[in-house]
Amino acid sequence: MYPVNHRQYRRIDFHAPAAIQCGKTTILGEVYNLCNKGIYIKVPVVEQLDEDNASVSLCFTEGPTTITITMPAKVVRKSNDGIAFHSTHINMNSILHLEHLFIFRKGKQDELTEDFCEYISCIPLPHNFARTS
Repeated sequence: MYPVNHRQYRRIDFHAPAAIQCGKTTILGEVYNLCNKGIYIKVPVVEQLDEDNASVSLCFTEGPTTITITMPAKVVRKSNDGIAFHSTHINMNSILHLEHLFIFRKGKQDELTEDFCEYISCIPLPHNFARTS
């Protein structure tokens, strides 16, 4: 008999610097993998966190340019080397697209900024968010 896989979405390896913020606690780590609505971050020390009230930030850095994406998340699992989070704001295709923008526009900060702004202005927002001009 084969083991049961409870994952709804396929995970992919993905590596980027990350920060976990929960109240006054900040933990730095590295994204190990991600999927739609989920992310696993390797951290040096697994600390006690408010499991329902955290935020996860991914950092894309190329030379002097850094784009940080922060989203609310809930802790779903802790292990000895990292923490798994669930967030409806994590979209694997969007994150991969942003990474490709960074690679494609390497060293061209103005073009990267323009492409990034164009891309995020096209992302549909959930009904509880409003875009301001």
